[in-house]
Order: sequence, then C-alpha cells, then structure tokens
Amino acid sequence: MSKNNVIKFPDIKINKHQSARNELLAAAQDAEDYVQFMTDVIIEQMVIDGYNMEDTKLIDDLTVTINMLCGAICRVDGIPHFTHDILDAMHGELQKLLDEEDNEMNDNAFIAKLIEDEWGDDDDEQ
Repeated sequence: MSKNNVIKFPDIKINKHQSARNELLAAAQDAEDYVQFMTDVIIEQMVIDGYNMEDTKLIDDLTVTINMLCGAICRVDGIPHFTHDILDAMHGELQKLLDEEDNEMNDNAFIAKLIEDEWGDDDDEQ
C-alpha cells in the first residue's frame, strides 16, 4: 500500500474556550450533585424528626437555603453562581444585625453592672 492511498483527515482544532466552558460546566454539575446529596440527607433527617415536608413555606425556605449552599460551594470552587451577589448582600445585613445585637448586649451588661454597683445585690444583705 502506498502513501498515496491513505486518506488524510483534516486536523481537529480544539477550541480552548469550549474546553474551559466544558470544565466549568462539569465542575458546576459536581457541586450540584454534592449539594443534592446533602439535601437528601437533610430531608431524610427532617422526615425522621417529624417535619411536615409538604409544608409549602418549609419547602420554599429549604429551596432558598439549598441554593445558597450551592452558591457558597461554587464560590469556593471558583464557579460563577447567581447567588453570589445575594450571599454578599445577606452577609452584610447579617453582620449589621449581629453587631447591633452585640452592642445591645454590651449596653445591657453595662446597665446591669451599673445597677448592681449602685444598689448592690439584695441577696448579699440578707
């Protein structure tokens, strides 16, 4: 057989953008599979604990929570997710609430200390 009888196929060029996109999609699917596994475990335990899994508000809340969990996992893995901006905003608001609560607790502790110092503990006098 001579070399003239061999059919040469065109070179296959790999699209680097498509390859990166496929890797990203595969990583996103892995994250979703992981979150689905965790969701199954959570729901199974909730059923065991007697929660009504037909409660629409519970299902709505779990849906939000699960999507946020998936977003957090995707962020760690460098995968874009629609919840990232929402998570950032929620973190900022939550931090404000926690700071306010800390300040209130500190204020209450200060007031309690002031009252104790001013009037003393009634139990000590008896």
